[in-house]
Amino acid sequence: MMKDLSELEPLRLVEEGRARVYVPRLEAYKDSYGHMDPARAPVFYNPRMISNRDLAVCGAETYAKLYKRRDMRLAEPFCSTGVRGIRYALEVSQVEHVLMGDISEKAVKLANINVLLNRVQEKVKVIRSEAKRLLISHIEIEGRFDLIDVDPFGSPASFILNAIEALREGGLLAVTATDLPPLFGVHPPACRRKYSSVPLRVSYSPEIGTRILIGYIAREAAKMEKGIEVLLAYHMDHYIRAYVIVERGARKADQALGNIGYVLHCQKCGWRDMVKGFLPRVRTSYCPLCHGELMLAGPLWIGSLARDDFSKEVLHELREREYLLERKRLIRMMEKIRAEIHIGKPFYYTTSEIAKLVRRNEVKVVKLIEVLKDNGYEATVTHFDPKGVKTNADLKAVMRAYIELTA
Repeated sequence: MMKDLSELEPLRLVEEGRARVYVPRLEAYKDSYGHMDPARAPVFYNPRMISNRDLAVCGAETYAKLYKRRDMRLAEPFCSTGVRGIRYALEVSQVEHVLMGDISEKAVKLANINVLLNRVQEKVKVIRSEAKRLLISHIEIEGRFDLIDVDPFGSPASFILNAIEALREGGLLAVTATDLPPLFGVHPPACRRKYSSVPLRVSYSPEIGTRILIGYIAREAAKMEKGIEVLLAYHMDHYIRAYVIVERGARKADQALGNIGYVLHCQKCGWRDMVKGFLPRVRTSYCPLCHGELMLAGPLWIGSLARDDFSKEVLHELREREYLLERKRLIRMMEKIRAEIHIGKPFYYTTSEIAKLVRRNEVKVVKLIEVLKDNGYEATVTHFDPKGVKTNADLKAVMRAYIELTA
């Protein structure tokens, strides 16, 4: 093993979850400005994605419990160092087999070394394969997976269809997107190309981008007469993450497509609304509040972003697993997500945008929430933005509450 390691130097040994893995020493790959970019290393490892992997094992454990899955088969087509797949094998009780793949010969070599280091070679297999090829080779019923984790560098869009094909009935698809500029409206042409959707660059773009991703997954599944159910979707740091169940049947597909719609947004005053359908009936192209011109974003998912029982059990898993490095931060996020579920209404307002509208000083978000609740509305913080308020109040009511608060 030491001889193999010498070919991959410089490396360092890190502990993540229950795993101990060799990863590239990122300090050796600094650019001229001293910035450490994981993509510059010969094998990709991003310590900023520990939160993603911590929640992944909790999500997989929760899925196994709620859906009574035993002897689960998992696939990770972008394994790099192998840390995610190894953690699935070590930390999820019902995992029987994990197939990891990577197109990089060095990544496969390092992943195999880490598999041996963690003594999970009976559960984990590593192969050199392009991601789509790995997934396509397992579309036969007997070779399909209970869970597929699609976590590429950048957009997952081109891998979704193959991943859905390689899932067993009722399987769990976990998807990560790190191409946030297109999804958040910074590069609209890229979003149109990759996700066949029009984004918006507005104060609540993180939620729009999350819904664009899920809407794309739903439309890809529908091509094969399959439907999705969203268990959990969130935005954190530099990525969006979604967990969806995939079920066979034209009726399931139609039900999922019933949650496809668009956002109407007024660039002048920030008024926003949601319309349902692939070809929505928009009565007017002007804002009902200020008569400004309305913009349209979508198609995207307009249904729930989290299921109550799943999020509750994930939160329980996070609280139980004291060894998780990102545990406290993930618990805070999940508590916010659980509060958001009960609001029911998509999208949120930020204190900075409301302060600008009413021409008042910015106030703390908790103060605005208190006033909204006193006025009879539901309101809570949102995990999407520390200054965001998720509420069933419309823009007028939020502005009135803000003026009342700052009077």
